[in-house]
Formats: sequence, structure tokens, C-alpha cells
Amino acid sequence: PPEQKHEHLSRGAVVAFTLAEVLITLGIIGVVAALTIPNLVANHKEKQTISKLKKVYSTFSNAYMMTINEYGTPDTWDEINFAPDRTKVFWDRLKPTLKFLKECNSNNRFKCWDADNYFIYLNGDSTQNHIHNGKQITAVLNDGTMIAFNAGVYYDTGCARNGDYFACADLTVKTDNSQKQVYGKNIFAFRFEHNILVPSGKKSEPNDCYSNSTGCTAWVIFNGNMDYLRCKDDLSWSGKSKCN
Repeated sequence: PPEQKHEHLSRGAVVAFTLAEVLITLGIIGVVAALTIPNLVANHKEKQTISKLKKVYSTFSNAYMMTINEYGTPDTWDEINFAPDRTKVFWDRLKPTLKFLKECNSNNRFKCWDADNYFIYLNGDSTQNHIHNGKQITAVLNDGTMIAFNAGVYYDTGCARNGDYFACADLTVKTDNSQKQVYGKNIFAFRFEHNILVPSGKKSEPNDCYSNSTGCTAWVIFNGNMDYLRCKDDLSWSGKSKCN
């Protein structure tokens, strides 16, 4: 009967959205994506940076311990006292257990570290890129992290006392291939003391990242975050270690 046919068609009818409803929905999705995706990307990049930095710390600490076990601590190395290329002597003893995609000496260092001529502090100040001074040995690790090693710029003999510790060499780390170099974001520093590799800034407050060229490294290593980029005034070694 006609009534049954009409009822059948009504039950089988397809409910569709109007064009306006579809456009509104897509617009809402776009706004949400625009608000959330940059944060997701930034968080992912921070996690990558933290992972790379911890890997460098572990890898070079182990290499340094093996070097000391074989040769003793650098302050006892007569071979590097006043040596014209003491960086190379130190590096040649350190590197046998390290794995690189590429290694560059001081003459072709730009092939392993191609970036701007300045390092930028988090407070906006800048300083000359010391990697360009010609005395660094640079390398690219297997995960793309760039490192620059120097044992000759600041120290003339063995290891030099610097306050309450002996400094023997410096290690600068660049965690991405950006031309822009910012301490505390993609540039970090370590120092080789006479018997241990130390991430710079261990005894500093995290806001030293804004006034100090190297103060964030220890915070990232030991607290596993870069929250000083968001709530630096709320953090301290004896208090809060993260924003939330």
C-alpha cells in the first residue's frame, strides 16, 4: 500500500549535513589544530633535545673514563703541557670509543659545524661564535648532534684551576642543524675536569641561562626538562624543578 511504501522511504532516508554545517566544523577543527600543533611540535623538539643531550653526556662520560683508565687524568699528561696542538692530543686519546658520521679538524671545521657567527643568550645578548676561532675539533654524531671540542684556548698547561675545580677542556654541543645558535635551546656546554665530565651550570640557578652563556646544561641533564624557557623565576635547584 502507498502508506507502507512512504513509511519505508522515510525510515531509509539518509540524514546529511548542510554545506554550512560542514564548513563550520572544518573551521573549528582548523582553529583547534592551529592552537595545538605548534605546542605539540615544540614539545616534541624539546624531548628530542633532552634525549640528545643526555646521550652526549653518557657517551662522552664513558669515553673520558676509559681514557683516564688508560692514560691517567689529563693533569698528569706531560705530552699536552705547552703542546702547540694539545686539543688534538687530548682528542686522539678520547675518541677511539666514539662513533661519528663525520669528523673535522680545525682546518675544515665548518663542514661539521655550519652556523651563524654568533651565539645568542636567552636574554637576547650575543657573543662571538668561538667555534670559528680555528682551534676547535668538530664532529657530527650518528644522531646528527654536532659537537666542538677544545683543549687549547683557555689552558696553557695540563688542567688549569678555575675557582674550586680544574678545567681541562671544553665540549660545546649543538642539537640541531639550525643556523641560529641559542644557549639553552640548541647550544649547550660541558667541561672536562681532571677526572669527570661536568655539565655546565650545576651550581647555578636556572635563570643563569639568561645571563650566563652555559648555565642551562646541568638543568636539562639532571631535571630532564627545559621548563626554564617558560617559568624560569619559579624554578631553583632547592625548590621547584618544573613549571607544573
